[in-house]
Amino acid sequence: MNFRNAAIWLVIVAVLVGMFVVNQTSRTQAGGEISYSQLLRKVDAGEIKSADIAGQIVQAKDGSGNVLTVNAPNNPDELVNRLVARGADVKFKGGGVSLLAILVNLLPIILVIGVWVFFMRQMQGG
Repeated sequence: MNFRNAAIWLVIVAVLVGMFVVNQTSRTQAGGEISYSQLLRKVDAGEIKSADIAGQIVQAKDGSGNVLTVNAPNNPDELVNRLVARGADVKFKGGGVSLLAILVNLLPIILVIGVWVFFMRQMQGG
């Protein structure tokens, strides 16, 4: 195997490892993930002091500073009403798409096209 082929395979392996690391990092950033019903119980008990809502992701902070992450329904009106009734600070954040998310979603497609082009060029070589 010549240097060019080894370099291509090295790049492919590096991209796959990079995708795995990004995927694992985004999962571990979720922190203390709890269910929606558990969050509602904590809100009713007055344990939640603030909440940041970005789309369907709710990050609630309790009195001891722990951040709890929850996937909420599309319309979190009931949750917002309960939080406001208990005196919690509620913030809404825009759910914009980051450049990293776009790249992670496009990377497999680009990788497949790259492998396809590589094999086509190898077939022409004889």
